Amino acid sequence: MKNRRHILHPLNPEIEGKSLSNVETLLGTSLIDECDRCPLDPQKDMFIDYRWYKPGCGECLYTKVGIVKRFTPYNWIIGTGEYMDDAEEEIKREVLRYIDSLQFGDNGYIATLDKTGIMLSHPNPVYRNKQMMHIQDPNGVRVVEESFNIGRNPEGGFLSYTWGKPPDFKPAPKLSFVKVNEKWNWLFIAGVYTDEIDKITAERQQELYGDVLRNLIQILAILISLTALSFLFTIYISGKLKSEFNNIFKFLKKSSTDPAHQMNPEDFHYAEFVELAKYANENAKIRLTAEQDKEKLIKELTEALDNIKTLKGMLPICASCGKVREGDGHWEQLETYVKAHSEADFSHGLCPDCVKKLYPEYSGE
Repeated sequence: MKNRRHILHPLNPEIEGKSLSNVETLLGTSLIDECDRCPLDPQKDMFIDYRWYKPGCGECLYTKVGIVKRFTPYNWIIGTGEYMDDAEEEIKREVLRYIDSLQFGDNGYIATLDKTGIMLSHPNPVYRNKQMMHIQDPNGVRVVEESFNIGRNPEGGFLSYTWGKPPDFKPAPKLSFVKVNEKWNWLFIAGVYTDEIDKITAERQQELYGDVLRNLIQILAILISLTALSFLFTIYISGKLKSEFNNIFKFLKKSSTDPAHQMNPEDFHYAEFVELAKYANENAKIRLTAEQDKEKLIKELTEALDNIKTLKGMLPICASCGKVREGDGHWEQLETYVKAHSEADFSHGLCPDCVKKLYPEYSGE
């Protein structure tokens, strides 16, 4: 870094001892200035993007990424790098090796073609590195051209055609998903043979049929169980209700001859019937009280009628003094007898005829 010159370059010894000042990075800055920014800490390094001559490729510059490290004792910058196009090609080879290892289902695979139609990867070696752009299937479908047209859609697309099916690669209908990688201009084709779709669909239909049948059997079993439980519950409730109504009928039958009869609320299990028992007992008490009041009134009326009949009967009365003879032969004043046998009372006075007779002097007043 003292003289900003090359000390060693094993692939280009002719530049050793020459200045690096005219070499620029991809950002337009001086490569030597960027190297001078390398950390002093020997444990740290730095990456730099720049353009450099590739051995065997003439005067053309190629993009390169380098890593540099400072050797502090000599104030040297030691670096190494990789051409980006070489790294990209290696990455592509690794991607293709990985794609070749992929497989799905019995005969599923991914075919890869470059922008010129060269087959880059395919499980059948016959197709590899061959020009496939103008190939047609037995029905005249230009498979690769159509795939490129459809695959340039940002979301890709589907194409139906006929293609050789592994392991013998006999022609068979196929449905593929196609998509173009715009960076590398690669076309990826991944598909399934429709007879396998039909087979899988049929198997799935059988599975679904079995699932539906099992579900129906389970539902039927549940319905039968619920019906049985409902029937048993109905019988249980009916028994309870029958018992409740029997208690009510017994009460009505008993109360018809015994007004004082009461229902026991504890004999009932449902709140509505317990309330009914309470109301029935209250009505029974009211009815009993009414019956007692009625009997008392009837007794009083009977006694009154008996007294009235006594007064309406034949009364032996003295023609002279007006006394009445009792049933035991005793003679009693008329006023005393009537008063004793009715609620009538007496007050005394003189009629006009008696006044004339007894007090003629006052008869004119």
